Amino acid sequence: MTSAPEDEPPVRDLPIYDPDFLSYHPDLAAGELASLVRVAYRCQREFDRGTVSEPYAYERDLVGDWRRAH
Repeated sequence: MTSAPEDEPPVRDLPIYDPDFLSYHPDLAAGELASLVRVAYRCQREFDRGTVSEPYAYERDLVGDWRRAH
């Protein structure tokens, strides 16, 4: 079984400074969170340079392509 793009979760903003969010992830180590922030920073740099599609635009295009094909 394959899933359609609209079945996947949308791009999410993670509220990493929200105590409620963090309380749902008690096993999230500081080093893991730092790695996540590092990846997000690097991705944003690539979005700004235009070398990687901005995630919301990429998702919109992916869903549109899938719908046109089906």
